[in-house]
Amino acid sequence: MEQDRQTHATHCSLPRRSVLKGAGLSMGAAAFSGLLPDLLAAQEKAIFYSGSAVEPTNDLSKLFTEKTKIAVEYFRAGSNNLAQKYEQEVKAKQVRCSVIALTNPTLAKRWAEQKLLLPYQSPVFADYPAQFVLPNFYGPLHGEPHVMAYNTELVPADQAPKRWEDLLHPRWKGKLVITDAASSASALHWYAALRSVHGKSFMEKLAAQNVLVKTGGAEVGNSLVSGERQVAAMITQGHTQRAIGAGGKLRIVIPQEGAPMLYTVIFIPAQAPSPDIGKQFLDFALGEEAQLMMEKKHFTNSLRKGMPEQATDTGAKPLSEVTPIASSPEDLDKFLAQQETLAQEYTDLFK
Repeated sequence: MEQDRQTHATHCSLPRRSVLKGAGLSMGAAAFSGLLPDLLAAQEKAIFYSGSAVEPTNDLSKLFTEKTKIAVEYFRAGSNNLAQKYEQEVKAKQVRCSVIALTNPTLAKRWAEQKLLLPYQSPVFADYPAQFVLPNFYGPLHGEPHVMAYNTELVPADQAPKRWEDLLHPRWKGKLVITDAASSASALHWYAALRSVHGKSFMEKLAAQNVLVKTGGAEVGNSLVSGERQVAAMITQGHTQRAIGAGGKLRIVIPQEGAPMLYTVIFIPAQAPSPDIGKQFLDFALGEEAQLMMEKKHFTNSLRKGMPEQATDTGAKPLSEVTPIASSPEDLDKFLAQQETLAQEYTDLFK
């Protein structure tokens, strides 16, 4: 069985949860800390930096290799850490990757304005709603809401939280878990969005609930399934559905008031060592076959036009039925400008 490889922060400024794997091959953990094959060799393969979950990243890479015979090596980490890594590579003039998927479209737009993205008007962009595409630069790999979830074997349905403010009930003290917003751009968006609607005092009261912080959505799902914690105060819908698909006795709760929405966009770095392969990978990832695979197997929410709705009895909803909370482009611009302050505030409260 292919093993996850961990990359330490000394060279890449990435947390220990970062994963380096390959589709059809593996690279040692030291590869991105100074031993990556030279850029000429990198031109012969796709190097994919992914802020999406490990499982869909892995299967997307394998499917691309199966269809094109082009090898893929991918590097998986939280979007905040991927952004930091890419900016370090730009500064050093040693960009390693062919293509990037990042859960921070506002930052990707800023990079485009700074000429850090390769202009490319993919023909596949036409298959997506215009509001999710930055013409000539990026398209949406998937989107999904931040939700609550609970272990159905430990929490009766009539006692489960229904609104975000229900998380502050004394019964949930010591029983909640969330994803770490210090390393995840999507989790930080959840923090900023709910804070903007309910105020800082809401987050202070939530932190007083002795919330367990996990490094990623998969770990939050595992905490619920194992009974370590009973309720996820924040987890993505896709991570919850994957845990349910693996046999977890969980249920999703999307408050009637709505939920913060996140979008993962895919684009090509301006100095990509293999831009043509990057273009081919981007087109494939946004194509119907790859989008169907990720939806059916990994419960991602495709934004591609005409995709069939996935039948489910998990509490999940199609994106069209979820009211977005503080998730407009204007909101994202504001949150990006406040990112460092928000991340520090979150860290002071929850860690």
